[in-house]
Amino acid sequence: MPRCQLFLLAILFPLVHCADPIGNYCDGKNLATGDKVVLANAYYVLADLTKRTYLAGFAVSVYGTGNQTVYGLASCTGELSQRACQTCVSEAAKNINSACRGQADAAIWYDDCMIRYSTDEFLGSSSYNGFSLILSNVNNASQPERFDLAVKGVMSTLVTVATAPGNRRFASVKADLKGYPTIYGLAQCTLDLSPEMCRSCLWSAVDNYNSNCKFHLGCRIVSTGCVWRYEIFDFLSRSSD
Repeated sequence: MPRCQLFLLAILFPLVHCADPIGNYCDGKNLATGDKVVLANAYYVLADLTKRTYLAGFAVSVYGTGNQTVYGLASCTGELSQRACQTCVSEAAKNINSACRGQADAAIWYDDCMIRYSTDEFLGSSSYNGFSLILSNVNNASQPERFDLAVKGVMSTLVTVATAPGNRRFASVKADLKGYPTIYGLAQCTLDLSPEMCRSCLWSAVDNYNSNCKFHLGCRIVSTGCVWRYEIFDFLSRSSD
């Protein structure tokens, strides 16, 4: 790679360090061999998202024309500081190509952010061909039925708050249960989704919870449009530095 191109990479994707990604999605459809225009458009979109997402914690980017257009989206956790958001999105933009090299549709998730690009116009849609990333604490609650009721109560509260006007599709909650572990919960949708679409995305997570995480002491369910998580430890604290 020419020296000047290496220098450009260092400017657009600064050397940053954050936690490892929690998962990624690659659609398996490779870009046409030698389609340098689409690759350049994808690179532009990722660089643009890197520069702008931290300002509001969310950004979309579209670049190109016709079937060479690339669409992109990046989002940070609602309570994340601007500095931490920029660090996370920069890392995600840098690593998405190595995770899904040459793919026409790709996404990568970290604890604090996610980024996606595609040659398909996905903005405003929570559909991802049924893809969900599920991370679960395999330990079960000692009083499973009571714990399950508490988790579902937390979920209902999170959906209501996250989809309320003015809440930017984000909610977090701390539920203190007498004689039982505190439950910390978070729900968030990307800001391109309407409240109705956000609500649908989050409630679909309940189906995954019932199938994969019921009675577990922690669970995180991630899709392209939303994330829902609960734990018995405080994962909500975010640095303001």
